[in-house]
Amino acid sequence: TIPTQKKGGAGSGRTQSRPFPARAVNGLASGPARPSWVPAGFAGGCRVFPAKDSLLLPYQAKWVADASRLKIGEKSRQIGWSWAEAYAVDRKQSLADASLDHWVSSRDEIQARLFLEDCKAFARLLQIGATDLGEQVIDDKGNTAYVLGFANGRRVHSMSSNPDAQAGKRGGRTLDEFALHKDPRKLYSIAYPGITWGG
Repeated sequence: TIPTQKKGGAGSGRTQSRPFPARAVNGLASGPARPSWVPAGFAGGCRVFPAKDSLLLPYQAKWVADASRLKIGEKSRQIGWSWAEAYAVDRKQSLADASLDHWVSSRDEIQARLFLEDCKAFARLLQIGATDLGEQVIDDKGNTAYVLGFANGRRVHSMSSNPDAQAGKRGGRTLDEFALHKDPRKLYSIAYPGITWGG
């Protein structure tokens, strides 16, 4: 709640509390600015809050729950989409019947490392047996990936955006920050067969 003035005017010193007002985003009301369970000292500029004791925001949960073979999403930047995708990848790769590895192509080496760090964090949170296998050479051209291995033998390989690194690899794919890749069409054309034949 926020303090508001009573009818006594600015000098009366008497206030009352009222709920935070709905905040408009692009002309649309987005609900209360802060749920009652968010600490009063919270200084963030969030406009959307997860439900209490929830891990994912509604749009993240919807993305994770979508089991489509091919998912394409248009999104804003810095909304936790890659973070939610890391959660989804861990859930799928850690299953006892997971049969193939998962290959992630990020915009650059830093993003590749960050994606794998998110995977590691979710593995700890979900208490999944996983081991950081570090940076590994993944082909005879010298391409490398940061690798997380699961107890079932499956792995997540997170690498930078070199499309050639995707060639010849079977399994799941995540083309993270796809629009920011140097040549997204080439990347897609090389990665897509990996999910259609044996992926």
